[in-house]
Amino acid sequence: MLHYKEDWSEVKEDFKAWWDRELDKPLVQVFAPKEENKTVAWDIWAFVKNRNSPHLAIEEFENYCRNTFFGGGAYPNLWINLGPCSIIAYMGVKPKFSAETVWYEALSWEEVESLEFNPTNEWWCYTKEVTVDACKLGRGRFIVGFPDIGAVTDIASLLRGSRNLVVDFYKSPERVRRLCDRLFEIWFKVYGELHELMKTYGQDGTSSWMGLWCHKCYYPIHADFAYMLPPLKFKELVLPYLKEYCLRLDYAIYHLDGVGQIPHVDLLLEIDELTGIQWVPGAGQPPVDDPKWLPLYRKIQKAGKNLQLPHVSSERIKFILENLDPKGLTFSTHCKSKKEAEMLLKEINGYT
Repeated sequence: MLHYKEDWSEVKEDFKAWWDRELDKPLVQVFAPKEENKTVAWDIWAFVKNRNSPHLAIEEFENYCRNTFFGGGAYPNLWINLGPCSIIAYMGVKPKFSAETVWYEALSWEEVESLEFNPTNEWWCYTKEVTVDACKLGRGRFIVGFPDIGAVTDIASLLRGSRNLVVDFYKSPERVRRLCDRLFEIWFKVYGELHELMKTYGQDGTSSWMGLWCHKCYYPIHADFAYMLPPLKFKELVLPYLKEYCLRLDYAIYHLDGVGQIPHVDLLLEIDELTGIQWVPGAGQPPVDDPKWLPLYRKIQKAGKNLQLPHVSSERIKFILENLDPKGLTFSTHCKSKKEAEMLLKEINGYT
């Protein structure tokens, strides 16, 4: 049991079964304010904005939890958000901040190749500090989610700039691979140390920005930069690292971000060890619950992969359930009140 999730023991068992494709129903996550029409949110950039007082970020999150109903597979997930691909900061590159984002300026090859992971780096020390504090305070209350440490080719694309990296790979593929190989080992060092810290200070399982809890080691792997690559180059550069992630982690979900990634789906589905795929249509596209995406979803499910759909409209849930296999399916939705959320969960149980 968690303080903000009384049925957590049962939900954990559902998650365990979902990861292993043994759950015979969809794993539905329903979020709602406890009071009708009350706006409930917390600033996901709070750990960046309150760097000198990270306890304020945790207090803000707990206030959100006190006012939120976590229904079905939903749970209180304190994601330690320090911006995308935070490993770059751990290697000494200074992050740039604006109101709602973090980014890095592209570097020359000479600058990139001189970078090293520094165990005394201020951002790495801050990450460990807030991870330990969050796990201590969260024990028995909420789950702590991994920071977005990125994935190898996206880290490389931020270091060099996406367009530069594409040109680099055509001109000097071995140089790019050497960089990615080095980043890959740094990635697992960072992941392993953070996972061990969480375990030591009371974290139960693994979570992330994706909002999926896992009883073992998982991570939402991705290659957002891959929309710039044709399938052949994706196969040459990106796919080997994705396969290795899937082999070294217990479970892995691929974050399929935007229609530019769809040409790579067939190659992704050939990775036997890949657990599943999350689909995010991207700006200017129909939402995840639109009929346009049904062929994609069915292809993923037919290949024996789990499917995660974030932000399904509560009015479209029946459509999703009528058209997709419940096995390995998970999706999240939002309601206006706890009462509405509870009614929705009863309806879903009736459908399934």
